[in-house]
Amino acid sequence: MTDEPQSEAKRTGFLELFCDLVYVDAVTQVTSLISIDPTPRGFLRAALMFGIVWWAWSAYAWMANVVAVEALGVRIVLVTASAASFIMAFALPGAFTITSDARWFATALFAVRIWQIAAHYTGVRGRPHLERAVL
Repeated sequence: MTDEPQSEAKRTGFLELFCDLVYVDAVTQVTSLISIDPTPRGFLRAALMFGIVWWAWSAYAWMANVVAVEALGVRIVLVTASAASFIMAFALPGAFTITSDARWFATALFAVRIWQIAAHYTGVRGRPHLERAVL
């Protein structure tokens, strides 16, 4: 039992649900990798992509539970990150090809991770123990 007061339950907002919906689209794109290549290699590629998508989504879900997503700075970062996540999802089926889709996927994934760190850091500013965790 901790000595800290219990916090009230947080309600999920529309922006958080929209961000989740973008990741639902990304997961459906992962399934297209299996339909393109229904071999063990295709399943391994899909599993790798699912892990990447899950990692990105879970970082946003964890961040949304820690920071106040109602803050304007965090909202702006979340909208931008959702746009990058959508680009990542759209380019996902071509991520293993030598085309512009692979570059779009890699660039969008990098942006998603950077924006997640920015949103997290913006949301925990002023709370040193959480700032250290983000850094």
